Amino acid sequence: MKVRKLSAILLAGALMASPAIMSTAMAESSQTVEKDEKGNVIDPSGNLYIYQTEVEGVTEKGKQATEIVIPEGVTDIYDEPDLKAFGGCSKLEKVVVPASLERFHRGYLSFLYDFEDNRVLKNITVSENNKALSSVDGVLFNKDKTELLFYPFGRQESSYIIPDGVTSIASGAFEYCENLTSVKIPNSVTVLEYAAFCGCESLTSVIIPQGVEKLESSVFSGCKSLTSVVIPKSAVRFQDDYMHYYLFNGTALTDIYYEGTEEEWNEISSQITGIEDVKVHFGYVYASEFTDSATGIEASADGGVIEDGAKLTVTVVSDKTDAKSSTFEISFVKDGKEIEPKGTVTIKIPVPAAMKGATVYVYRIEEDGTYTDMNATVEGDYAVFEADHFSEYVITTEKQGDKPADSTTDSTTDSTTDSTTDSTTDSTTDSTTDSNSSGSGTTTPDTGVAGLSLTLGVVALAGAAVVISRKKH
Repeated sequence: MKVRKLSAILLAGALMASPAIMSTAMAESSQTVEKDEKGNVIDPSGNLYIYQTEVEGVTEKGKQATEIVIPEGVTDIYDEPDLKAFGGCSKLEKVVVPASLERFHRGYLSFLYDFEDNRVLKNITVSENNKALSSVDGVLFNKDKTELLFYPFGRQESSYIIPDGVTSIASGAFEYCENLTSVKIPNSVTVLEYAAFCGCESLTSVIIPQGVEKLESSVFSGCKSLTSVVIPKSAVRFQDDYMHYYLFNGTALTDIYYEGTEEEWNEISSQITGIEDVKVHFGYVYASEFTDSATGIEASADGGVIEDGAKLTVTVVSDKTDAKSSTFEISFVKDGKEIEPKGTVTIKIPVPAAMKGATVYVYRIEEDGTYTDMNATVEGDYAVFEADHFSEYVITTEKQGDKPADSTTDSTTDSTTDSTTDSTTDSTTDSTTDSNSSGSGTTTPDTGVAGLSLTLGVVALAGAAVVISRKKH
């Protein structure tokens, strides 16, 4: 112990006495090498130019990288309109963000917007110790996950559910995500910032939830497949005279479903371009929509079918990915009690990866243990069906028919248990009946199971007597 203390004291003294040693130690902690004549340094991987704690650009090697790890110690990224820090990284698929980085906006990756580049970025991973940023499944958020900052445009998913609790979609967050056909926006969102979904060429329809209060310019510009949009009467509020210009420019919009009245629409529509030939439907009634964030299961129904204040509850009963089946208990709960809907509810269960490409069935497990085929259809990444009451549901690749729910999972165990139980019971019953039902008064010698049982009983009693005797001693 004394040696360790002495070593620590000597090391501390050496660092205090030698600024060069201290400088070297600090450089090593930020994983940098010596600076060139311009004051730039290259990180250990050889991909980035770093000046002090700021990424200034990429090396020629970095432009060919598929993954770039930003070194610990970097706090910022250089950003100028004509010079992006990651310019030219057309093969980049993943960026790893350290704990030290304090801000990271999509503008830093705008080099990938160029149509000449291959937009393949799929994943942003953030250190758990970062105090400003976080990531969920490769998507970038602020630390408390109230702002969605960046959805990588190289991702292959056709749909995305924005997590509950997000209140704003950052400027350009989904810009040029060309594979997305649908995005579910939760009711917690209040702001769609400038160009949030600009250039999402495969997006076909959008429901802007009632919670949205601010809808900025160019949010859906360039979404050339977009044909219908639902807009709450609170969303199209003007912060200035030009904010909503180009809101739907470059779309294929044919229908707008507006929550408010025609008079309310007329007050704002003249200031929105790109909707001259669009049919507007007034008095839209929002359906009840629910999403279980843990499983991705969705439920929706017309207004009034599900009581106000009810919540969707999903419990994973079993998830047998090898057997290609998953079972969920789906219900609606209000004030701590399960309730049933007053009509038909549409349920969407994400199809597990192991089942994609195969024929998928959804069954409701009834109280008597039989399966009811829900006649589900696969729409995109979901198995979709309708139900008017709730129970356990199984999604599987195996056709079940009307057999009991437990016959597919425990058939081997059940048959073994049943045969063992039956044989034991039958033999015991037969021997007992034979020995006790001789009405003629003639005694029959018992040399079979009954005799063996009597012998084992005597041995057991003798053993018990020995144990008691030992305990007394």
